[in-house]
Formats: sequence, C-alpha cells, structure tokens
Amino acid sequence: MKVMNILFCLFISSIAISYSCKKELNLGAFEGSVISLWESHTNAIDQRMTSLKYVELKNQARLLQLYADHDCQCASAPIRNIVALTEVIHNELSQIDNCLIGELCLDLLHESFSLRQCYDEIDNPLAQLIQAYESNLEIAHVVNDQMMDLKYWFEFMDLVEVFISSWDKYQCYTISRIELYYPAIDIQSHHEYMGKVADCTDLFLDSMQSGNRTEMISPCDDLRSNLEQLIFSYRFVPDII
Repeated sequence: MKVMNILFCLFISSIAISYSCKKELNLGAFEGSVISLWESHTNAIDQRMTSLKYVELKNQARLLQLYADHDCQCASAPIRNIVALTEVIHNELSQIDNCLIGELCLDLLHESFSLRQCYDEIDNPLAQLIQAYESNLEIAHVVNDQMMDLKYWFEFMDLVEVFISSWDKYQCYTISRIELYYPAIDIQSHHEYMGKVADCTDLFLDSMQSGNRTEMISPCDDLRSNLEQLIFSYRFVPDII
C-alpha cells in the first residue's frame, strides 16, 4: 500500500492538466462557494449569512451553465445535476430541520468533480480530500453504532485502510500544486488542520489497539471534525470591489 501511495505521489507531480472540452470553467470558484455554504450551515451562527452564501452558490452555478461548452456531451449531465441540486438546497434551507445540507453539498462537489473529468483533469486535491473524508464518515458510522454495523473486525480494518490510503495520497499534494487548482485557498488554515488531522489520525489508530469501540468514538469524531475544517480551508472568498 505504501509503495502504491509513493507511486501516486510521483504520478501527480509529473502530470499536467489538459481540457478536451473547448471552454474552460472556473470550477474552483464554484466548489469554493459550495464549501462556503456548507461551512456557514455547519457553524449555524447567522442564518442571513447562510442565505448570502447560497446566493453566491447560485450565481456560480449560473456561470457554469452560461459558460459551459454545450457541444461537449460529457458535461451536460453534471451541469444539469448541479442546477437541480442547487434548487434542492434552496428548498432544504427553507425547512426547519435542514440536516441534509452537508450531504447535498457533497453531492454538488461530486458533480463538479465529474465535470472536471469531462475536461480531462486527471487528478484533483479536493476530490482526494473528499474521498478521505467520506471514508472517515463510514468509519464513524460503524464506531458510533453499538453493534458496529454488524461488521467483522477485518471488515472494519478494511475501512480504516481505505481511509489511510486516501489520506496518504492527499498528503502528497504540495500547497503550490493545490493553489494551481484553488488559488483562493486559506493557506494558514490548511496548514493548521493538516497537522491536526495527522495528530487525530494517530490518536484514532492508537485507540484501535484496545479493540474497545467506546474508546474509539471520541478520537474518530475529532478526526471527522478536523477533516471538515480542513475542507473548509477551500472556501470561496468573493472579490471585494
């Protein structure tokens, strides 16, 4: 596994981005606006701020629809799904119990990653980070279930291996490479939470040595929280004129 991850690091350092569709889209700004909404809703500090974040997200979605290469058939489905999901989020925000916002934001990001593939984008740091985050969500679901989701220990270990592999691959991305895709990334926040996720990963792996589910809950939840904050370092900050 370590050998494969090293090869992956060498691979992403040598490839270049190319585009098969004719028009280049600002997907970094769109994905950043999705993350800004997700962060605002998670923090739940000010509903008005969350509404403003949604307006920015909708504007970015409209720009994708406007400037997309409509002759590129590959891009049509992701664009259509992005527009539809943006409206679903609008409806969800109007509900009192709008607990699906985070999940819907993840769905939007996956559609954007699909759109990147239409432009022959071979690798993407945020997509790799989201993969690690979703692997951790699966682990958290098992750990927080009294019956461990009826999983055998070896099945649980397989989930942990998937997370570790995804996280190791993400650590291969240098900040300079990440900035090629996301020039607005909060470098200081990203550096801070890279360290915290690494520490939380070690603490979680240590807690597994006991084989006691209850001892794994807190380290696993801390890992999820810090992974989320690392994702939030990709938030979109609109230009102030």
